[in-house]
Amino acid sequence: MSAYSCKEIGVGFSAGCGLVFRRSDKRRDKPDLVVLLTSASFFGGFFYVTPENEPSRGPLYPLLVLPLIAIMLLNLAGAIRRRTRLSRKAFISFSIALLPMTAALLLLLFVDAMPLFGISCVLSILVMYSFVLSDQIEHDLRRQCEIA
Repeated sequence: MSAYSCKEIGVGFSAGCGLVFRRSDKRRDKPDLVVLLTSASFFGGFFYVTPENEPSRGPLYPLLVLPLIAIMLLNLAGAIRRRTRLSRKAFISFSIALLPMTAALLLLLFVDAMPLFGISCVLSILVMYSFVLSDQIEHDLRRQCEIA
């Protein structure tokens, strides 16, 4: 794959993400993320392709990760703040699901650890899936006890 095709992929991905963010954005008074994502594809400060045709992080790369970290920290703070209203099981599940992704994103600021981020996403998905599955099993058992 040439550097030009890598850049095309980046532009397509950025435009797609920008359209998703713009479509979900109901308020027009806040800054648009489309500009940041699109400029990341054309401006070498965020990432660039080396002569060996490998993507490399630029000095402005943390600007792409900081909004994700802010979202994850807000989710974690919301779970901690609502811990009294959540069941113990739900609070532990949310915490276990949010902590690996937040830690991987924080690590991503300093080192190129995309495989670690992928593993943390899978771990978070598995935790949430197991929570939903166990909750559904408990619900079915209660329903069977009511029927019997």
